[in-house]
Amino acid sequence: MTNPLSRKVISGNVLPLVFYIDPATKSVRVDPDSGTKMFSFEALHEAIIEAVEAWTKCYSKNLSKQLEFIQRYDTILSEGRIAKLNSC
Repeated sequence: MTNPLSRKVISGNVLPLVFYIDPATKSVRVDPDSGTKMFSFEALHEAIIEAVEAWTKCYSKNLSKQLEFIQRYDTILSEGRIAKLNSC
């Protein structure tokens, strides 16, 4: 994914990706003039919700995954606190 004003888009090396909202369809659209690909924001939103639901179900049934997640999350927080202290 690139933003519409990135250096690569401006230089013409890649086409911009944009989102649209249209309740009638969620298909990928391509602008015939520019070749810009347009993705349904609603489809992205639904895909994220489905992924989070699947992840939650997977973790809710597995205590070892929950513990591993907590340990990793704590490590990330600890590293963030250390980095903050070191930057003072």
